[in-house]
Amino acid sequence: MKTLSFLLAALLCICPPACGTRPAAAAVTDAGERVIYLTFDDGPTDSTTPKALDILREFGVKATFFVIGRQIRGREEILRRTAAEGHAIGIHTYTHDYAAIYRSREALLENIGRCRDAIRAALPGYDRNIYRFPGGSFL
Repeated sequence: MKTLSFLLAALLCICPPACGTRPAAAAVTDAGERVIYLTFDDGPTDSTTPKALDILREFGVKATFFVIGRQIRGREEILRRTAAEGHAIGIHTYTHDYAAIYRSREALLENIGRCRDAIRAALPGYDRNIYRFPGGSFL
């Protein structure tokens, strides 16, 4: 129970309800099974990401980690571990600086490209096109 409590606390710290996105989304498969998509934003971090990975491994759970490109430097091994353990890696921009990335369409695309490049530097061959808007998406 302590481990599960930590996971829930980590979810709220990484993506609190007020941030505009939900930490997990639910769906129903064609076979009627319930599925939860667990996601983490704003990593990798030295403190939270390895603990979250340990808990996910303990319970045999996979997640998607939306990373900030500038946070990868010095944490390449954490990102490689994340991928090696079967988790998806998604783009959450390079800077997470709203004023800079949302200044124009071009600025946003450049920031996304920089994040993709940072991921590819740590994970050669990375070819995912999973993206989560920083601050959430309000349509």
